[in-house]
Amino acid sequence: MSTPITNATGEQEPTPTPPASQEATPTPGEKAPEQQKPEPSKELSPEDMKAEIKKLREENAKRRVESKELQARAQKWDEYEQSQKTELEKAQDERLKLEQELAQTKIENTQLSLAAAYGIKADDINLLGTGTAEEMETRAKRIQELYAGAQAAQQTPPPSQRPHEGFIPGSGQRQELNDSAYPTSWMPSALRQKNK
Repeated sequence: MSTPITNATGEQEPTPTPPASQEATPTPGEKAPEQQKPEPSKELSPEDMKAEIKKLREENAKRRVESKELQARAQKWDEYEQSQKTELEKAQDERLKLEQELAQTKIENTQLSLAAAYGIKADDINLLGTGTAEEMETRAKRIQELYAGAQAAQQTPPPSQRPHEGFIPGSGQRQELNDSAYPTSWMPSALRQKNK
C-alpha cells in the first residue's frame, strides 16, 4: 500500500492508480472485465466549459507554484555544490576565468596597436579579427591598401557629362557669345530710334 503524497501547500494529492495491465488479471475460468469505452463526443454547455476552464486554471496555478519551488531547490543545490568545492577547485575556476580575460585583452591590445600603426578607423578594427599577431598584421596591410585605393578614387572626380555654355558641339572649342545678341527687330521701336 502506498502512502498519500502531499504537495507544498500541504494538500493531499490522489495516489496514482496502477494501469489496467497491473490490476488483477482474470484466471482462465473468469471473464475479463469490460474495458471502458470512451464516451462519444458531446457538445459541452457553457457551464461545463467554464468548469473545465476553471479546472485547467487551477492545475496551471499548481504547476507554477511547483515550478517556483523547483527553481528555488535548484538554486539551493547550486549553492550547495559551490560550498562543497575545495579551495583548490575555486582557485582553478578563478584562474581559468582570468586567463580567458587576459587572452581577450591581448587580442584587443594587438588590434589597437595595429590600427594605430596602419591608420585603420575605429569602426573597422573588428575587421582585423583574431588569431596570431602576424595574421592580424597581414589583414591590417590589406585594409590599408583598400583605404589607399578608396582615397585615390575619391581624388579623381568622374568626368562631367553636363554641357558647358559657349562650346561648339563636337569641336570642344569655345565660341564667343555677344551679350547683345537680340535681333534689332525684337527691340521696341522707341528704343530702336534712340540707339540709332
